[in-house]
Amino acid sequence: MKKNEFFYIWSIINATRFFVILFTACIDFMRKSILHAPFVYVFFCALFGFLIQHRLEFYFSDFEVIFLIFLATILCAGVIYALIPWLRIISVLFWFCVFGFVYPSLQYQEYVPLLGKKQCVVEVISQVKEKKKTYACEIETLSIRDTVCISKALVYIQKDSLASELQFGDVIELHGRFQEITNYADSQFDYAAWMVEQDIYSSAYIRSDLWKRVQKSQALRAYAMELRQDALSYLQTKISSKEHIAVIAALVFGDKSFVSSETKSHFAVAGAMHVMAVSGLHVGIIASIIVLITSFFSINNTTLWLKMILVIGTIWLYACITGLSSSVQRAAIMFSLFSIGIIVNRRSNSWNTLAAAAFISFVIDPQVLFLAGFQLSYVAVMSIMYGAPKLLQIYRPRRKVLQYVWGIIAVSIVVQIGTFPISVYYFQNIPIYSIVTNICVIPLAFVIIIAVFASFIPYVSLVAVKLVSVSLDFFIEWITRVSKFPHAVLTFSLDQTQVYIIYIAIVVCVIMYEFYYELRVQKYRF
Repeated sequence: MKKNEFFYIWSIINATRFFVILFTACIDFMRKSILHAPFVYVFFCALFGFLIQHRLEFYFSDFEVIFLIFLATILCAGVIYALIPWLRIISVLFWFCVFGFVYPSLQYQEYVPLLGKKQCVVEVISQVKEKKKTYACEIETLSIRDTVCISKALVYIQKDSLASELQFGDVIELHGRFQEITNYADSQFDYAAWMVEQDIYSSAYIRSDLWKRVQKSQALRAYAMELRQDALSYLQTKISSKEHIAVIAALVFGDKSFVSSETKSHFAVAGAMHVMAVSGLHVGIIASIIVLITSFFSINNTTLWLKMILVIGTIWLYACITGLSSSVQRAAIMFSLFSIGIIVNRRSNSWNTLAAAAFISFVIDPQVLFLAGFQLSYVAVMSIMYGAPKLLQIYRPRRKVLQYVWGIIAVSIVVQIGTFPISVYYFQNIPIYSIVTNICVIPLAFVIIIAVFASFIPYVSLVAVKLVSVSLDFFIEWITRVSKFPHAVLTFSLDQTQVYIIYIAIVVCVIMYEFYYELRVQKYRF
């Protein structure tokens, strides 16, 4: 046998041996961890089934969905009854794969593209966003010239006093010429395809005299929007700066419609746009305030339940006020699950809670998985949960100030690594100085959020408003300065295949690291 042939066979044997060991280690890890974090496996199995269904574009009738789920349940129960231990877990995970494959059909609605000149009655199905000359919102048709036809579209309604009062859930009648959505000439991102994923095929400009409101929204979310508007109106009587009000609206209430394009550009270049996305920081502050208020209750089962109901109710009210974005929805679900865990005296696994939140979001609306906000939110949290503790172990400063700075740097690094493929895919840029920005922005955002809520409390509102103004001055000034640093943003693009390859590489690196770390622990008994 030639030397090259021997080396080739030897390489194949070693590679096969390595993958067998790796596969065995993964199975062993799965067996040990599934009881501690079952929803991680549940969600990823459902996600696997959903992605196959989406790729095949295969849909079932309601009867077929019920029948297939029933059949999968019978098969799963049969395997469990047969007392085959290693098949029990596989059969349960298979059930969730089937669930992920067939469940989206229950919520599937075939939308017809809305094109050409149309007169129709529609419902506003998104938050109304203020643009330079228009108000933009997504609509769903209820009827087109007395013909029932379900379509989705994006409309830009000419600015006037009536358009400014439009809210989520309003029913309006409009006339417009709808055209296919096209990609931006200066962008590599396939915007049209992304909108098609959300069943939105067309857009139209609607003049002021070509629409009228038929029915005002009665949805809970609409009342929450009114509450937000009342809060902003109150703050406008206390704070004279329009720029401050605009940043507060975005930072505290999740409404970026007041923020100027110049300010948005500064935030984006400096790497501070994440602060404008209401997330776990905001929900955590709300929950902490309610817990602090209710800490004076006497400790018994009744007051514990009352406290948790107040916390969960307040969290979801705030989530509705901020528009129920993917990030705040995730945070609200997670904090709700943590609160329930406290009530029933159960220790919660963070990975299990995060996966449970993702699974609940999937059940509410499977299409949420395609939203950039959902993807960025969950990937960022996963990056922090896995990567931050490992970076913090590398360097452990003794001084509190250095601990704080290093903590923010570590979190910023892992979030940047975890989210950069998605960020580049959607936005085609990476802010270089985001770590420098976050060192000051995160604590200031914390102070501003608390001070804004305190400004609604009598007797302390005057001090709170002053604190908000001073903090916002420094907050905006810092972001503006960082955004003007040389080469502040790196611009390039990735396609969908490249994003998948990068994440596969990241996952393989994580698995390899954990595998070799486990071998090292076993060898040296660390």
